[in-house]
Amino acid sequence: MTDVSNEVDQVRLYTMRELNQDTSGTIEKINNSGKPGVITRHGRFVAVIYPLANASLESRVIARALEDVEIQNQITGASTVGGIRMAEEAAADLGVNANVEDADRELSRESYGQ
Repeated sequence: MTDVSNEVDQVRLYTMRELNQDTSGTIEKINNSGKPGVITRHGRFVAVIYPLANASLESRVIARALEDVEIQNQITGASTVGGIRMAEEAAADLGVNANVEDADRELSRESYGQ
């Protein structure tokens, strides 16, 4: 049997009415507390809001995604480089009208060793 009293101390309950009437204030309270906020409607749990104000979530997600791609590539022996294309090809593939004349000329300068 789980000791619910310890788990309840780790969250704060908010009603749907509180969330509807003061959304930004409720989210600010949740972020400031550092604890998840459980949203209730008519006494039933309907959602949980996790505080992210002080968390570097984006960097964690990106790092994890890069790790997953790198691990998959190591296992399969695949390369993450899909190839090099001319700017005109890329613009055509994307269906955009772009002035790509200067872009390709820049790549063929002698200063680049070509």
